[in-house]
Amino acid sequence: MSDSSQINTAIEVVREAGQIALEYFLRPELHTELKADRSLLSEADAATEQFIIKKLNESFPHYPFIGEETISDRAESFYEEALLADRTWVLDPIDGTNNFVAGNPVWCVSLALMEKGKPTLGVVYFPALNDEMYYNNDAGLWRCPNASREGHSTKVTTARVSLDAKPLFMVHDGFFRRYDVDLPLVPRISGCTVLNVLYAVMGKAGAASQSAHLWDFAAPLAFAEGMGATMVGAFTGKRMHSFQPDDFYLDPSEPRRLWKVREQTLIAAEETVETWRNAFRIKE
Repeated sequence: MSDSSQINTAIEVVREAGQIALEYFLRPELHTELKADRSLLSEADAATEQFIIKKLNESFPHYPFIGEETISDRAESFYEEALLADRTWVLDPIDGTNNFVAGNPVWCVSLALMEKGKPTLGVVYFPALNDEMYYNNDAGLWRCPNASREGHSTKVTTARVSLDAKPLFMVHDGFFRRYDVDLPLVPRISGCTVLNVLYAVMGKAGAASQSAHLWDFAAPLAFAEGMGATMVGAFTGKRMHSFQPDDFYLDPSEPRRLWKVREQTLIAAEETVETWRNAFRIKE
């Protein structure tokens, strides 16, 4: 598990980064452009990521970074070495950029620390959504409301929804064009992948399924083991708690797929993940 200096620094840096992003979010106008992969980039994404990298480098100068907005100018060998390094930061400065640009408060700043390919520390902050932060340490997963004012943190306990109760099923847009799930459920598309995974990990949703990049799930995946949840390949059943380079697309010439897991993922409670997986179907 990460030491206290890593945890405390990560919390403080994400809190400050969230306030930078929030200031952009509240502006009447925001500059945006399309990235090489045709996804949306706002000026807030770049400013927030640059701030996070600068601050973390001051405390941990030898840790490499895997960041959504700073990945396109690296060789494939760098990605492999970064993934397997003793410690690597993985960050998404604004997960839910489309929501952010549209004035929808469902977006977050997400930071994870990986140790030899395994996410061990996560910090997730929703500045515009109840000013709420989640982070983990040796004692479990914690929720901090009023995070900008360093509010009191409370431990998160798991409260799973029965499969008989039509639980929420968190998915990405386009999911039901390709897949079906033969279970009673209530589908939800939040536009924020980190939130989708977080809800499944905490038990607020029955499950989540994502075609995701590393930064989309690294932070909430660090919470999973302690919350009795797991991430697997939706069709192979492969456990995804620790990663190797072969688990991702790492060809820099394909920016849209860079750092994307090679298969559809499923996140659910340990006791129900196989039920969910067995209900998955690829549409004809």
